[in-house]
Amino acid sequence: MKIINYENVKDVSTEKYFKDNSFAVDMFNSKYAHTKEDGSKETPPEVFKRNAEEIKRVEDQEGCEEVWFSLIYDNWFRPGGSIIAGLGSNRNESLMNCTNIPVEDDNLEAISKAHYSLRKCAAYRQGMGIGLSNLRPRYSKVGNSAEESTGAIPWGIDFGNTGEFVGQKGRKPAILEDLKISHPDIEEFIISKKSSGVLENVNISVQISDDFVKSLRNDKSWKLYFSTNREKVEKEVDPVELIDSIAETAVQSAEPGVQFIDLMRKGSMVHTVYENRGDERYKIIGTNACSEKTLPPYGVCNLGSINMERFSTNPNEYKKELAEIVPYLVRFQDNVVEYELKYNRSPLEEQRYILEQTREIGLGVTNLHGWLLKQDLPYDSDKAIEKVEDFYKTYVYYVFKTSMELGKEKGNAPAFDLISAKELYESSSYFKNVVDEFFGGDYTKVEYMRNLAHIANAPTGSLSNSFSIPCISSGIEPIIAPFHWRKTRAMSKGQYEYYFIIPERIREYILSQIPMNSEDYKELYRFNGSVKDDNGEIGLKLIEIINKYISESFFKPAHEIDYYKKIDLLSRLYKWTDASISCTFNLPITATKDDVKHIY
Repeated sequence: MKIINYENVKDVSTEKYFKDNSFAVDMFNSKYAHTKEDGSKETPPEVFKRNAEEIKRVEDQEGCEEVWFSLIYDNWFRPGGSIIAGLGSNRNESLMNCTNIPVEDDNLEAISKAHYSLRKCAAYRQGMGIGLSNLRPRYSKVGNSAEESTGAIPWGIDFGNTGEFVGQKGRKPAILEDLKISHPDIEEFIISKKSSGVLENVNISVQISDDFVKSLRNDKSWKLYFSTNREKVEKEVDPVELIDSIAETAVQSAEPGVQFIDLMRKGSMVHTVYENRGDERYKIIGTNACSEKTLPPYGVCNLGSINMERFSTNPNEYKKELAEIVPYLVRFQDNVVEYELKYNRSPLEEQRYILEQTREIGLGVTNLHGWLLKQDLPYDSDKAIEKVEDFYKTYVYYVFKTSMELGKEKGNAPAFDLISAKELYESSSYFKNVVDEFFGGDYTKVEYMRNLAHIANAPTGSLSNSFSIPCISSGIEPIIAPFHWRKTRAMSKGQYEYYFIIPERIREYILSQIPMNSEDYKELYRFNGSVKDDNGEIGLKLIEIINKYISESFFKPAHEIDYYKKIDLLSRLYKWTDASISCTFNLPITATKDDVKHIY
């Protein structure tokens, strides 16, 4: 890792940093750069310098500021988008990307509180997850003039309309709503988005329990139930019909997603406090809007991602790189917690409490496929999966180790002191896996822990385009395709624009296959990675060149990846993840309900 002096790069313009990639330039200016007093936008060096300087305000150790600037500028790492945009802002703006808002009870007071919380968090730039399972089902008895409840879905529609009233600089806040598989409204919820205007502004997920999976496998009926002080609503259903409905609807509209709620809780260190002390404030109840964070009520997402492609593919070398770099990243993200608390950036007091107690961070990776392509490894090969797991668990080890060291240096997360290492070892599969692998199963060696959550893999869509060479893939995903059009309305005040994009690594590869004096070479060489292309003319010309020279067997698009291999990859990574991995399964148009059911 080299240290980059800000003075040597301060004159690098946004266009130069992104090599005139128009999508990256527009995205960066829209989402991350502040407007200066003269009306111009900050450049990438100025943005990254602002980030490093602001975080240094809550850090005593010397030399960190220069390292943080270098790691960000030199493409090793990106903090979450809300951190990049929010540090040094004079607006009421949280550094936490997302949160989970509970509907605490089945009454108008609790519903109104959830309404307010959603709007307040949206105003502070956060996305939100919200559970509907505490709301009584449709047609159940109520004690007011209505006599019957409208059920969970209409309230979900109302929550989802938050974005119609509270915007976020040209975009609507992200919202995910979930419902338990045992709720009597679940059948209606699963198919709800088939109807126009219903839950249009939200994503939906079904919370699947271990008990439901057992009923499904044992061919037993499944009970839907809800109790109020007036009645018990119960209904027996066929679990196969429920999972078939989920799969069939997902084929049509890519939703609902599923959350395996019991498995989510088994990985979490935070949930261990609830399991052993009974404090509901630490109970994992759902996820954020993108599902990479499993969260307690009002829990938040403090995210950051390394750019895997930037690291060596040699195990001896990348272990040295991770050992050097990761301690700075954990310290940075832990200081994000301190900054949020010190400068009162949390929109809700309940958020402030749980953040102060758990000091959650959520470090992950992006550009995983780019790292594999450096080694000529197909994404869905056994060798690729093994190599990724080795890199990932080494990364996790240094995150875990640094959190221990920071706990000794600065003090533990208060919630860590509520439980014992023995209880963590017995309750959290993540904690147990790390201790077994790297500490010989001796949990007594873990006396300190600065952060009670460590690992989360976000989708990193915009973030992956903020590197000077935009990533070939985002998060843990395979590359979408050798080329694609991207539609956005966040960059032009509500009007859609289309960008034709060829990932830079793909462009470099194709240029290496084309005779340098040919017209094809000249045409592709002039292309700088992306260009506004509302009518498609530019893209169609370049697609002819791409298809002529690219190896279809190697650059398989995401929808042709062997999804069983992808599940294998995910299962390996989940072993070393205490939160979650935001993941999309792109399937060919020939995919069936059974394909989706098998994936779920």
